[in-house]
Amino acid sequence: MGPLGDFANKVLADGKDIGNRNQTQRGKEMKLDRNITDNKGRGKYALVLLRRLAALERQDREAFAEVWGALQILERHNAIDYGETNSTGEFFVMRLKDQHAYAGLSAYSADAGARDPEWGAEIMGLARRAGRFNPYCKNPD
Repeated sequence: MGPLGDFANKVLADGKDIGNRNQTQRGKEMKLDRNITDNKGRGKYALVLLRRLAALERQDREAFAEVWGALQILERHNAIDYGETNSTGEFFVMRLKDQHAYAGLSAYSADAGARDPEWGAEIMGLARRAGRFNPYCKNPD
């Protein structure tokens, strides 16, 4: 099994885009990828910790070169998105341990639930494990 798990590796090997697998049309259920059977609790995205990568460059040039090479492969295959400001891929990552995550996810859940109650409920499930309800709760970095 590869680092993505059997399910994701099969999807990628089949040439399908796992990121679009759960996009909805009217009347279709939307689910968090982590809640799909065979996805082993993994989400739709993975995080590259760029601050750690910068530290690695200073501490271990050989290891940095290896990781940087892997990132270059992902870029060549359009499998990484840095979320540049004012781009179509701009994003904001919120870890559940962030002390403000509950508020953000609760608001998202309420808004999403007005259109798709099941999707709103999935997000509220995350909210119930976020912020002050998360055992690792802390101020954001």
